[in-house]
Amino acid sequence: MTLTPFQKYMEVQRHRIDVDKWCEGEKISRDPGRDYIFSWIKINGERFRILYETSKCKKCRHWKKCGYKVLVECNDYGEVVESVDAPA
Repeated sequence: MTLTPFQKYMEVQRHRIDVDKWCEGEKISRDPGRDYIFSWIKINGERFRILYETSKCKKCRHWKKCGYKVLVECNDYGEVVESVDAPA
C-alpha cells in the first residue's frame, strides 16, 4: 500500500509523539496520558511540520525507522527510487 505524503507525515509525527510521550513517562514514572498528546500537538505540531518539510527524512527510504528525528543531514539517507515500468 502506497501512502499519500500526508499519511506518511502523520505516521512520522505519530511516531515522534509516541517517543516523546514514552520519554516523559520515564521521567515522571507513569503514563502521561492522552492529555500529553494534545499538549504535544499544540506546543510542537507546527514546529515539527516545518522541520519535517525541510528534513532529509521526507524523501528517505528509511523514513519508517528514523523519520521521527526529522534530520537535515543523515549518514543513513537513501533516496526513494520511484519504480518505472519497463516499456511494453
